[in-house]
Amino acid sequence: MDTMMRMLKQPSLWCLGVSIVAGTAQAVAFPQRERYSLRCGPGYQSCPRQFECVPRPSYESICRRRSAYPPEPTPDPPYTPPSYESSSTSTGYPPDSTTVYPPGPPTDQPPPYYPGGSSTSYPPSPPTDYPSNPPPGYPQSPPPGYPPNPPPGYPPSQPPGYPPTGNPPDYPPTGNPPDYPPTGNPPDYPPTGNPPDYPPTGNPPDYPPTGNPPDYPPTGNPPDYPPTNPPTGYPPYPPGPGGNNGGGGYTNGTCTRVGGCGGGGGGGGDNGTEPDGKPYYGIEGVKGKVVERLPVDVLRSTKPDTFNMLILALERLMRRNENNDISYYQVSGIHGFPYIPWQYPDSATANPTYGYCTHGSVLFTTWHRPYLLLLEQLMYEEAVRIANRFSGAAKDKYLAACEELRLPYWDWASRDTRSRIPAAMTTQSVRITAPGPDGSETTSEIPNPLYGYRFSNPQPSGSGLEGQTVRSADADVFLEQSYPGRRQSTLDLFAIPNYNDFSSQCEGIHGTVHVLVGEDMGDVSSAAFDPIFWLHHCQVDRLMSMYQATHPDQVLQSGPRSETFALGGEGPDDLSTPLYPFRHADGREWTSDEIKTADSTFKYGYAYPEVPQGRSGEDLRQFTAAAVNRLYGVEIDQSFQGEDSGVPETPTARREWGATVEVNSEEIAGSHRILIYVGPHDKSNPDAAQDLANLVGVAPIFTGPEQEAERQRVINYTVPLTPALVEKNIALRAANVIPTLSEQLYWRVEKVTNDHTTVPVTELKTLKVSVTSTVTEYSENETELLKKTRPLTHYKPTEGKEGGLQPEEPAPVGDRAPANLDVALTGNGTTGGNNTTV
Repeated sequence: MDTMMRMLKQPSLWCLGVSIVAGTAQAVAFPQRERYSLRCGPGYQSCPRQFECVPRPSYESICRRRSAYPPEPTPDPPYTPPSYESSSTSTGYPPDSTTVYPPGPPTDQPPPYYPGGSSTSYPPSPPTDYPSNPPPGYPQSPPPGYPPNPPPGYPPSQPPGYPPTGNPPDYPPTGNPPDYPPTGNPPDYPPTGNPPDYPPTGNPPDYPPTGNPPDYPPTGNPPDYPPTNPPTGYPPYPPGPGGNNGGGGYTNGTCTRVGGCGGGGGGGGDNGTEPDGKPYYGIEGVKGKVVERLPVDVLRSTKPDTFNMLILALERLMRRNENNDISYYQVSGIHGFPYIPWQYPDSATANPTYGYCTHGSVLFTTWHRPYLLLLEQLMYEEAVRIANRFSGAAKDKYLAACEELRLPYWDWASRDTRSRIPAAMTTQSVRITAPGPDGSETTSEIPNPLYGYRFSNPQPSGSGLEGQTVRSADADVFLEQSYPGRRQSTLDLFAIPNYNDFSSQCEGIHGTVHVLVGEDMGDVSSAAFDPIFWLHHCQVDRLMSMYQATHPDQVLQSGPRSETFALGGEGPDDLSTPLYPFRHADGREWTSDEIKTADSTFKYGYAYPEVPQGRSGEDLRQFTAAAVNRLYGVEIDQSFQGEDSGVPETPTARREWGATVEVNSEEIAGSHRILIYVGPHDKSNPDAAQDLANLVGVAPIFTGPEQEAERQRVINYTVPLTPALVEKNIALRAANVIPTLSEQLYWRVEKVTNDHTTVPVTELKTLKVSVTSTVTEYSENETELLKKTRPLTHYKPTEGKEGGLQPEEPAPVGDRAPANLDVALTGNGTTGGNNTTV
């Protein structure tokens, strides 16, 4: 049953990787969602019969198909406030809160779904004794059986206009209709049953009342503070270091931040307000000095205080209310599920069952840059907020540590990790130092927020999202075995002569990591909920920055439009295309044009060790090129010597080989991986479990479960074979490689599930695996990058194999290779001889 649920987990396709996108006929397909997002409610037309008008927190109501929503969650047991006690090991943070869901009114239709997990059970109308002037938009007829009087213990004095009947004291604030007056609910009334006489200045209004000591410092205003004026006497949070406008979010006493005001933080959290007065969160990065992003384990070992603040900040973001725009849940949801607007545009304008991400587009690398900055900025602001709760010297120490806080990255091509997941992300708990109630340093062990995200509310049936994010049990095994090819692919990126092809191939490498980490990371719709996603994409952003430094004359060129949640139309995608939903503090849409150069990261507060601030032009190009060669370069060994190199006349060149995989992404649904093997195997049983030692690489099919014709595209990805051939002591000349691959090259297709369900190759009618070669020359000058000739396609290794390229078919990459390859080609790639192919 667990396996089946994992197969059903992906709610829909919405973006594709440059990797390969597809699925299998054997997979259980999730029903196609109705593409309907007509607005409804006051001032709009009514929904069609099979749809219902669904209020959205912070947004206008939209029409959604009734069957797409799950039944109302089972109510939690009534809340009983614990005693406020602390110990020497207390972190000063309350445990996770429990939301108490009240019963909804009688209805024969399932209630609309709210992403935060709280079903709207607010009564569709007040009872008959409702005041004569109800709030605008409040329904007019009471449901049968609704209690005519408030339950015992309800506070005797409700605010003016608040319905006097039937609202229990623990009614969650997210249950109010979107147009409910924000000042109708008492500002210091907690959402989960906190007694009405709780001191209004001791407990911030939306802070979970589960263990927060009464003397909680008033400057620790939580991020989901209600968007109304703070209670009288509640002191404003002082601005943190590094910025002027990243503080509490209050302007002249009014909260101007979507999702409420968290107080504190001096990062680039400048607020913006649309012409209609609706606030939004502007993305400018961390203001102040430029700090280098580091590998996560390097950050942990060299800057332990900064790593400590990163863990505390991320953990707090993960505990924010899931209805809060700037919660971890909502920010992660931008990438895919739950397919709701994130601030801008305020409704789905193109594909409501896709996320905002631009996979399969020339915008792939640039779109993810402001996405990373959004989380980095939020973490910094939260870290400063926490650091200010320390006292004395500890406060100064941790505020200084916050200034060094930037997103770390996972270099999956590094010799140090050999593609294994770093230890900082694999331990289930982590030891932290947090401020105690008196501001002292208090050490304890908490669940590691880099290990996974725990959903705090029930998710829709069929989404597969429940409990905590998970990864494939054998992720490290497959990642490490395929590491040599991944490292070669990373180096080869810097031989690509134009930016668009670089972005496409980089997306392919990135897809291999997604499908091998697997489970939630293996599905586009859920990948961003796993914290490893952010460190993985930080590595992609780093490679983008390094390519910009080594190829300063190459920028993104226009390409075909890849539709997303908000981006539709004919296209093309280019430097001026809006990177929805991201905006600057002044309201400008983010575009690729402003981040097209290597030094563009500096104005957003970060750099990388290989692209440091202070260098520019040719000096920066040489510095970064040397770093590329040092990190990923190839040692000129015996594989370059004599005839066996395939290029005997050039001592620093050799013939390099690859398996190119091509497939139409429309053909099958769901994330898959095409595993490429070289080695002895049982040809009579190709679907049997194979020797892992033969695995040389993987071509990724990274997507969600649903496919549509307009999303189709032919994807082409090359798995390097050279590292495996050198490891097996096979000479690189064609006379040696062609017979070896003809006998030992094979492949299999697996669905990205924990049990690696095999898909018969015969089901992939468009699959074509071919063998290519290039002459690759490496420079003895460390500041010069490798160079490759135009590839040649070889037919013999795949002839007669199911899913392989056949002699009568055109070459998918480059040109057909001549028969007398070893003598016909010179080091510069010119050809001669007859037209027979090998």
